[in-house]
Amino acid sequence: MQHLSLKLSEIADTFMQVLAPDIVPFPSLISLTLESFYLYDDDVLFRGNSASLEQLYILIDRDTVLKLNRLGVFKNRVKALRNVYLSEEYDTEDLSRTLKAELDTFLCDLMCTVHKVVSGTVSTTKYLVEASQPQHDFKNIKSLDTSDSPLSLHDTMCLLMALPALTILKCGTNGLGSGFAHVSMDELPDYITSSYNEAGRFLNAWKVTSFNSESQKNTHLSSADFYKSFTN
Repeated sequence: MQHLSLKLSEIADTFMQVLAPDIVPFPSLISLTLESFYLYDDDVLFRGNSASLEQLYILIDRDTVLKLNRLGVFKNRVKALRNVYLSEEYDTEDLSRTLKAELDTFLCDLMCTVHKVVSGTVSTTKYLVEASQPQHDFKNIKSLDTSDSPLSLHDTMCLLMALPALTILKCGTNGLGSGFAHVSMDELPDYITSSYNEAGRFLNAWKVTSFNSESQKNTHLSSADFYKSFTN
């Protein structure tokens, strides 16, 4: 089997529980879709397919983060993983407040080899922004899509600083953000240029979606372009 999609069900749960710990059920798995929290107490879904698993759709919740961290599933193991879609169920807790360190570890381990990331909810984008620090290993991400989750200009710049290989960015906008509260509107363009000079240096496709308009850029990122898109 090369493609597997699982939802929360008694059938899937029972099927996995009868497998011995040394069984490798999906050695050639290429894509895995988890439409529920991680059901199992071991690494059964990821066992033996580190060289083949390329695509992962995963819901982020407390149990999934804690289990997969404990099992070390993403710690230098998913070597072929290139595409990740992050989502979560509605009305879940804010893990960035209650599980900050574990969440950062989860995301950093997960993103180590990933080239393309799609963040499908406001919360998962928030988690990604807060985990995206220059010292973390997000250096391989080349494409990021947070179109469904509005970002402030400040958060966008922080992401770009943490993703040096990024060439494609799709993002929503909801204004400047509190990170620039100390800078006047007249000073903002020069401040961005001086503070984020290296941000987006490889970006060649950039799409910004606001509440009222949509713009497409196919050129090297400039602070002026960013400023205009977030203030118009």
